[in-house]
Order: sequence, then C-alpha cells, then structure tokens
Amino acid sequence: MSKLLTVNVLSAFHASRPPGMPVLYRWESVQGHVGITPKAHAFLKTQAAALELIANFYWAEFLEGCNRLAPRIVQKVSRDGASRKPLQKYLKVLREESNAQCFYCEAPLGEQRAPAVDHVIPWSFLLEDDLWDLVLACTRCNSAKSDWLPDRAFIEKLLARNRDLSCGGISLAIGEPESRAALRGGNLGGVASVLVAVKRYGKLVRDRIPEIIERAGKTATWRELGDGEFRLALKAKALEEAQELFDADDDALLSELADLEEVVAAILTTYGYSREELEMVRAKKNEDRGAFMHRLFLKSASD
Repeated sequence: MSKLLTVNVLSAFHASRPPGMPVLYRWESVQGHVGITPKAHAFLKTQAAALELIANFYWAEFLEGCNRLAPRIVQKVSRDGASRKPLQKYLKVLREESNAQCFYCEAPLGEQRAPAVDHVIPWSFLLEDDLWDLVLACTRCNSAKSDWLPDRAFIEKLLARNRDLSCGGISLAIGEPESRAALRGGNLGGVASVLVAVKRYGKLVRDRIPEIIERAGKTATWRELGDGEFRLALKAKALEEAQELFDADDDALLSELADLEEVVAAILTTYGYSREELEMVRAKKNEDRGAFMHRLFLKSASD
C-alpha cells in the first residue's frame, strides 16, 4: 500500500503542482495513511472560501459537459470559451425539410440565392449546434440577423417546424410553452419555452414495437420514413440511446449497450459501410490518438 500510494498517487499529484508550490500530502509509513503537511493544512484553512469557489466552478463545468440541455454558462464566462464548428454538414438534411426556402423571408434558395445554415436562437446563447435550432436562411437574412434574438413570430415558427418533424417520426428535443402566455414577455419568453419545457412527440423504434403495442391491447400509429428522414432519425436515435446508456445503472448497462450497438449496425447498413471498415477506422484512431486505457481526463489545454 505504501509503495502504491507513493508511486502512483502522491508522486503523480506532486509532479503536476506549480513550481515553488510546497508538497501537500505525504505518506505516513508508521501510521499507514496519507497525511496533510502542516503548511498545506494552514493553506487549506486560510483559503477555504476561494478553494470552494474553484471546486464548484470545475464541478459545474463537468456537469455542463454531461448535460446537453445545460445553458453552458461556465463555458461562456471562462477565458477560452467554446469554439464554433462548420455547419455545412447540416445543409442536405435542412434542404429536405425546408423545401429549400429561407426560414425568415421564405425566398427560394438555389444557385441564384445560396443557402446558409443559421441558429434561430443564436449560437452565443447556447454554444451548441443542435438540429432543433438550425434552419436554412438566405445570405441577406443570415447577415441581418447576426447574433440577435429573432422576433417572437420566428420562435413560434421554429416550434411549429420542430413539432412537424417530431410528429413525422423524427425525435428532437424541442420546446413547447406551457401556454401561449409564456411568450408574452417578449423574445426571452420564447427562448425559455424552447429551452425549459422538453417533450418528445415521436421517435424511431425497433421493427416489432408496433406489433408489441397492439398485442398488449393498445393502439399505435406509425409510418415508414424516407431515406433522408431515416438517416436523420438514426442519428437522433444514437443520441437517445447514448443518453440512456449514460443514465443506466450497472445492471442495465449491458442492455443499453446492446441498444446503442443496434443503432450503430443500422447506421453502417444505411450508409453502406462494413464492420471491417469501422474496425479499420477505430484501429487507426487508436494508433494515432490512443484508446481510453489510461483513464485520462483532460482539464484544459493552451491555445
């Protein structure tokens, strides 16, 4: 025990401390436990309030990373913040559901009027690229809106668009105001209705689920999705199953992994990939970046 703590825990911790910082812990071989040095004890007592704030900050940062619906407040106020990512990958999906017209002015989009992917609720508010918030816009409307909140009518239009997608079999985390009075406070009321009240209207299910529902004496309605819808629904299903895996206790872990694996298998088939191709990419990534054997948790990185 003494050797394990000294080599694998205490030494690793002390190696990461800033230059000039005194040793905080030491192994008390006679008593058989880890002890705090007198200087460290005095420091912890005098700086307790500041250390509690720092600990709470990093705990909040960790929780925001686990909860996709969190408003990312810590990231917004931190020095580095979050970085924006290209949105071109959403163009094809959004073209299929928007009839290739601008969400704001409803002008047709095409060669004469190039489409842009826009966040209805500005990215600076959410720091996320969730599909429920993305629409197609013409360059003029996209530039004019910039990082401003849209008018209340466009919040209502976004909610209606998401309801239509969900009822059509695509599961999205969408907002629905408890009542239309929720929007009376202006644009922020609309934002609250999108972010706070989350309800699922429809989702991709396994092939025998309607049969199982009807065998139980209940009624189910469903429809077969088109190619574009099915691909989007599979990605949404992967998010759903990943969240259920995250929430699962140890007894349910294997079952949730099987559900996620089934979605992966369906994605491979739909996109024309083989298991061998997936394994080759996985092995290459392991070679280039490593796996997760060392349990490394990245806290920060300089620019």
